[in-house]
Amino acid sequence: MGERRAQKLEENGNRETKRRKLEGSEKPVPKKGRIIKGNSLTVTPGQPYSGLSTFGSNFLDKFEAAVCPITTHPLLDSVTFIDTPGILSGEKQRIARSYDFADACRWFANRADLVLLLFDAHKLDISDEFREVMDALRPHSDKVRCVLNKADQVSAEELVRVFGSLMWSMGKILGSPEVVRVYTGSYWEGSLIHDQFRCMFDADESLLINELKDLPNTATSRRINELVRRVRKVKVHVCLLSYLRGQMPLFFGKKTAQETLVNSLPEVFRKIRTMYSLSEGDFPNVKVFASKLRYCDFRTFPTVNRQHLKNLDDIIQCHVPHLLTTLGENVHEEQQVLHHFAKEDKKK
Repeated sequence: MGERRAQKLEENGNRETKRRKLEGSEKPVPKKGRIIKGNSLTVTPGQPYSGLSTFGSNFLDKFEAAVCPITTHPLLDSVTFIDTPGILSGEKQRIARSYDFADACRWFANRADLVLLLFDAHKLDISDEFREVMDALRPHSDKVRCVLNKADQVSAEELVRVFGSLMWSMGKILGSPEVVRVYTGSYWEGSLIHDQFRCMFDADESLLINELKDLPNTATSRRINELVRRVRKVKVHVCLLSYLRGQMPLFFGKKTAQETLVNSLPEVFRKIRTMYSLSEGDFPNVKVFASKLRYCDFRTFPTVNRQHLKNLDDIIQCHVPHLLTTLGENVHEEQQVLHHFAKEDKKK
């Protein structure tokens, strides 16, 4: 009995070693492809990475892109994958990064269509740095999906507990009552250790791949949705700045008045919502907004212009519906793309 148990532990250890080798090895870029370093990417025409220069050379020295002119799947012609380094748990290792990792993740999340958070089922641990990253993802909770990897390494009972713990943690950190979609599986080419949920693993893998395939087809609608969201936030921002300037005295006590306004921002937010019939969800985070205001001179803020507010409303009420109508004429082209993917799947 002891020999069988030892043999099983040895087999599991060999599988884990093989898994780590597969995960740790870097896939070589095709011979016709090339690697572009981060500093070059920020100045390369046609690439959307110029904004990354604000993170400095410490970040750009570690950032690079693999460009492959010939891809092995049509999905890769329309989708760019951004892979982040592993999340660190020690404070010493975090400082050694020499750049703000959470801020860099926020930059990519602002521009991404989908954010995948990967967890290992056998060691579910949300470190402080990972928590900071997820806090940065709060405004984009609709883009976030969780991938529970290596789920075959735990028993059925353990998997149920891990799944429930992950759902509870994500809801608490993201601060959203909506449930985050979790894809469960074992994403490697080896055989499964515990295969009770093989059917569920296969189904979730197919759903994840289909969601990735659908990204190019829904990119336009997501861009329009982002446009509307930003217009609403701009309107709130304009109304807030105008109100803060209007509360400043003409001559004396400006510093005291400014400090009082910053400390009473929740009340200011309520007044602005009532005055302009704005939605609470469009307002910025109170603490973050207050920290920015402390370094500003309220007297330099612009006053609200009713015509400008009307122009912002016209974008949402007139221009965006017209744009959607125009784009609706291109549905046939999107259907051809879907048909192309369907044919590729049948060939496999």
